[in-house]
Amino acid sequence: MQVTDWRPAPAVDRERRRDILVRHVEQRETGQMAGRVLVGAFIAVHLVLMLVSSFPFEFHARSRVLAYVKPWLAGTGFWQRWDMFAPDPMRYNIDLDAVVRFATGPDEVWTFSRFREMSLGEKALRSRHSKWKTWVQGTVHSDAWPDVARYVARVAARADRRVREVVLRRHWGWIPKPVGGRWPPVTDPAIRNVHQELGTFPVAPVGIP
Repeated sequence: MQVTDWRPAPAVDRERRRDILVRHVEQRETGQMAGRVLVGAFIAVHLVLMLVSSFPFEFHARSRVLAYVKPWLAGTGFWQRWDMFAPDPMRYNIDLDAVVRFATGPDEVWTFSRFREMSLGEKALRSRHSKWKTWVQGTVHSDAWPDVARYVARVAARADRRVREVVLRRHWGWIPKPVGGRWPPVTDPAIRNVHQELGTFPVAPVGIP
């Protein structure tokens, strides 16, 4: 059996190995520091964008910035509209329902869930649904109305009654300022209850996609 002659590594080899180890540790720490800086910068920029989007007033620089970053804020769910508080809150109540017309039998009115009628748990889980119902009525979102009608038809369908078409309707009423501390104020029913049909959407007899 051949015996290998073992000798301690020369001092120069030990120094080289130590230098390599030190450089490796320094490179790793530098990479970690760069990563922390990038993550911190991303969080800082994101917070600034959220703050700018939440300003209660419009100005040119804000509009220019939001034109580029609004898709990102909307896609991540961090968008915000200042329409609940001063200086420019919403001044009307708005609601959405649908008239479901069956192939046979009488029509039925299908109502979307209302926030004030939800339980505390439902409010926590479905608060965004209430906001969706408010904004989907806008003309700018009219391309979504056929999908909304198909959803209503799918939910309202019965085994013995086929849905023929769905009529989407929106209702709104202006909220006047209280006079003399009296609430609710006395208003004209003509401006308190305004109704409008968004459209009639047929449902294919072969099924509801």
